[in-house]
Amino acid sequence: MKTRKKTPFQIYLEPEQEKMIELLSIQTKKSKAAVIRLCISRFMETLPLEEDPALNIINLGSSGIGDISEKHDEYLMRFEGRKPQ
Repeated sequence: MKTRKKTPFQIYLEPEQEKMIELLSIQTKKSKAAVIRLCISRFMETLPLEEDPALNIINLGSSGIGDISEKHDEYLMRFEGRKPQ
């Protein structure tokens, strides 16, 4: 299975949070980054995402065009009657 590339992300922790991450890192023998990713994953598992009304907009405007995310500017210009550059 191919592993997806991780994205760097900078955050500021409270001193107590940093201490806890350090302790968890030592106890689990995982890197601090791995502990933080695990904490985020566990938190996200508790969210009732299927009930989030914002997620109901996904596919609302489905066009059936497969490359719209790559060529959205071109499609928008066509819609406005301008020629793509």
